[in-house]
This record gives sequence, C-alpha cells and structure tokens, in this order.
Amino acid sequence: MEPHSAPLPARRTFLSALVKMMLTLPVALSGAVALLILSPKRTEKKEPLFIPVLGEDELPKQGVKRIELSVNTGKEGQHTVTHRIFAVRNKGKLFILSSRCTHLGCLVEWSRSRKRFLCPCHGGTYDMEGIVAGGPPPRPLSRLPVAIRNGRVYVGIAV
Repeated sequence: MEPHSAPLPARRTFLSALVKMMLTLPVALSGAVALLILSPKRTEKKEPLFIPVLGEDELPKQGVKRIELSVNTGKEGQHTVTHRIFAVRNKGKLFILSSRCTHLGCLVEWSRSRKRFLCPCHGGTYDMEGIVAGGPPPRPLSRLPVAIRNGRVYVGIAV
C-alpha cells in the first residue's frame, strides 16, 4: 500500500471549522429574518373604489358637511363597512377628509363653534383644511379622492 500523500486535517482544525460554521449559521439566519421583517412591504397600490355619496347640489356652499356611507367590501363573507367622511368647501376649494385621527385612529368630529375638527380621545385638533392645529396627531387628516360626474359626487374609498 502506498502512503497517503495529502495530509489529513488535524482533529482540532476540523472541530474549529465545525464550531465556526455552527456559530455563523444562526447569525446569518437571524440577519436574513431581520431583513425580511424590517424591509418595507411591497403592496400593490389598488385603485380606490369610487362611490356616489350625494348630489352636487347637496354639497356645502361654504363649511363642513358630515357624510355617513356604507360600502360592501365585495370580499369573501361580504360584509358592509360604514365610513364617516367630511365634505369641506373652503375658499372655493372642495375636498373630502377622512374622519380618522392620524394619532390612533379615533373618529374626529367637526365643531362648528370652534371651527375645528376635534379628537375626543387624546385632544388632537385639526383646522378646517385638516391640518394639525394641536395635540398629538403626527400628520393632517387624510384627503380622499373626489370626482363630480353628471351632478353626483363620488368619493374614492380603499376597499
């Protein structure tokens, strides 16, 4: 028999490499999981569903009008979701505001006497344009897409 020409790795070298691999693998897996969790989700931007909410003649000439509407989700189990929105006409501009406070999602109300949208839960206030006027909300009230066609006002709702 001919002696083996390639030197066999020493037991210590083999165990050292094995331990390094066993320590590196969990770190690499943890890093991959962290990247998956922290990376932004890639969601498909869906077009809003435009729903007729009222006639053009029912819009306020100036000021705020509260509107309640029910939307069938059209998803499995088909249930109806009720939305509260505000039609606002200010300085000749018409826009629709969501009633959800941007702090924690509470429903805001319009105070005609104070000319402010008020959040009853945490004291957030918004001016007539939906811009934060006080309290903890981090951003303005959301503006919803609006279209007027054939004398009807349509509001875009994400379903």
